[in-house]
Amino acid sequence: MVFEKFVDVREKLRQGTKYRNVNKLVAVITYMCLKLRTIPINGIDIVEHSEIEKKEFNDFIMQVRKYIPEYAERNRQFYILQRISEISETFKLGSEFRFLSKKILFKLWEGIKNTTDNVVAGLVSSISILCSYRGQVSVSSICNRLGIKMSTIQAQVKKKLFERFRVQGFVSLVRSADLLKDVMSRLGLVRNKIDTSDGKCDIVELKLGKAHSIFNSKNNEDFYCFALRGDNHTPLVKVYIRINGSPLKSELSKVEDNNLIDFNVYMYHNKGPPLVSSS
Repeated sequence: MVFEKFVDVREKLRQGTKYRNVNKLVAVITYMCLKLRTIPINGIDIVEHSEIEKKEFNDFIMQVRKYIPEYAERNRQFYILQRISEISETFKLGSEFRFLSKKILFKLWEGIKNTTDNVVAGLVSSISILCSYRGQVSVSSICNRLGIKMSTIQAQVKKKLFERFRVQGFVSLVRSADLLKDVMSRLGLVRNKIDTSDGKCDIVELKLGKAHSIFNSKNNEDFYCFALRGDNHTPLVKVYIRINGSPLKSELSKVEDNNLIDFNVYMYHNKGPPLVSSS
């Protein structure tokens, strides 16, 4: 396959152009054919074992790809998921890491696809690491594995996520990890865990559509009862919320262990109880 593509492409390249250099062109064609066969390969590995430099490598690909139309039409997502699986196996992150990364890839695809496959794989993997696997593996290790720079991923996160969704406060990948997780949570990709060890919890959104309604015949106030769920589906706390007229206000009664949670009602549907955010 490499030989056939090499002969076909070289014949189409203009005489006297640097892109007809045999050794450099072979390196690029080899890389592109491996990608077409969805065989994981780092461009940096090709560069290190050939006569082509990294800057030339990317330049050659841009020139050659017009003569290999199937390269642009290949299933990029399948290849990227292979790289993510490779990362999962290398760092022993398990199937949950692959599942989370796949969700992020598909959700953000249209906004992140306009770069190289390895950068997309690094971006998605880094987001998963920063959201759910901090302390187990570093972003720099992921980047080294993929042959890309950590600064590239940082620039991608800033541009493709924070600037795209108009989120202020980005400083760096590590220092803005909690803010990144909040962005992913708002996109429905990760879930903030509730920590009640200090009597407080993260900001969470609760949809009370299935809450039990409790009506007091002595007044017109509606009460709703629901429970916050912890790890392994264990109930953390029972909560009673009272809705008072319009505009809506909420009051919270005593909950288990005498802890109190403040609620802010921010959206109301005529059918059923409201959506609330808690802190």
